[in-house]
Amino acid sequence: QMAGQRVEQTNEYHQEQIRVKPDSAETWNNYGVYLLERKHKHADAIVAFKKALELEPDNRNAAANLARIMGKLPNNDALQ
Repeated sequence: QMAGQRVEQTNEYHQEQIRVKPDSAETWNNYGVYLLERKHKHADAIVAFKKALELEPDNRNAAANLARIMGKLPNNDALQ
């Protein structure tokens, strides 16, 4: 990817990234951000952030994103 060139973020893009790098916490965190911010799929984003933390428990970005989303939901018990 060239500097200044933006990759269009689509579900297909993220699915391909996960296929290529299934053990990458960064990939799962990025997918979670996409699901949360672009698709408003909170439950799916939580799954992605938890997968990132499963792969890399000290991943601060995934931990912060998970905490942020859990704090926004009125009843997060149903999603655990």
